[in-house]
Amino acid sequence: MLSIQIEYREGLRLIHLSGPLDSSTRNEFKDMMEGIVSQPGFRVVLDCENVVMINSQVLGLLGHYNRVASETKSFLAVAALDKQLVKIIERLGMGKLVALYATVDDALKAAAAS
Repeated sequence: MLSIQIEYREGLRLIHLSGPLDSSTRNEFKDMMEGIVSQPGFRVVLDCENVVMINSQVLGLLGHYNRVASETKSFLAVAALDKQLVKIIERLGMGKLVALYATVDDALKAAAAS
């Protein structure tokens, strides 16, 4: 089961995710994100500290949302993923397609500077 909590901070959505990001939760995650990325100038930090797994389908979605952010001068960051998950993402070559930050604070600072 995926838990999603959205916090608003100075024009930014800080989305706290907990649980798996896999085929069982993909549609829930996608529905939430589609509503956000359809708005021009969106600013989002995904707090993934409590994400226990992430599959290739969700990584594909994140890559897509990152492209949308880039094309619309918006901001999207994935923060605080478990180091093992980051290694997997980097091995798959997805590290270039998704903006990864070690901590939520790092992502928030990057958002403030953008």
